[in-house]
Amino acid sequence: MSRQFGIGQQPLSVPALEDRIRALEMRLALLSEAVGVMAAGLEGTPLDEPGDEAMARAARRAHELAINARTRS
Repeated sequence: MSRQFGIGQQPLSVPALEDRIRALEMRLALLSEAVGVMAAGLEGTPLDEPGDEAMARAARRAHELAINARTRS
């Protein structure tokens, strides 16, 4: 998905553009979810026990989401 639009390139068809937009929207949604998971892990609550376990779980989940975003594109 790294193809850029530039001068002298053939225009993409409407279905091809729609496919690219759909793929980008899916990746953006997964990445947004990953950021939310990471933020929740960093926030913590007063009831959380000391330690980095919540952050580690959040980081693992965010990593899984990022891998999922790469494999779907």
